[in-house]
Amino acid sequence: MLKVSYLAPLYYIIYSNTHTGLLWNEVRELWDEGPRNYIIQLWNVLDFFMLLILITSFASSFISHRNSWIAQQRWDEIFKENATFVECDHMSGNITLFGQLVNVDVPRWMCYYSYKHADRANWYGSDPQLIAEALYSFGIVLSFTRICYILEVNEKFGPLQISLLSTVGDIIKWSGIFFMIFGAFLLGLFNL
Repeated sequence: MLKVSYLAPLYYIIYSNTHTGLLWNEVRELWDEGPRNYIIQLWNVLDFFMLLILITSFASSFISHRNSWIAQQRWDEIFKENATFVECDHMSGNITLFGQLVNVDVPRWMCYYSYKHADRANWYGSDPQLIAEALYSFGIVLSFTRICYILEVNEKFGPLQISLLSTVGDIIKWSGIFFMIFGAFLLGLFNL
């Protein structure tokens, strides 16, 4: 199977140890400060959700690799060296080898992990690996928002960030007024 990486176990060990340590740090901070004081500080909530998203991403990726590994072992056990030539239609459950229909009983979920569907273009949108990658990228974006709290202390970037936030607020107010006027003209022209 192309979905299985040989470095996956090492990756999972490093990833799980790192994020378990970070989660343990947040839980200890929650325990020391108490829930009310912990939630008052916004970066704590941001850190907690970031870790929750990253751990969910890890779990989803682990499930995907586990399913793929189980299916790969089963394909190799049944078809041996011909496992790469097997085509399995996961809708009907029909298995063909070299164009010939083969009478082998495998669960339909295993057909999804056949070599024919190894290309990412054939994956479902709800594939656990795709979900894991989307969650991981969102978690990394959340981790970079932590820099905004650090930049406020800097003498050069702090005032710049504060003025940028007020400018963005003014632009949002201006766009609200603009779209109200634009909507009024649009309704007026529509009724002509």
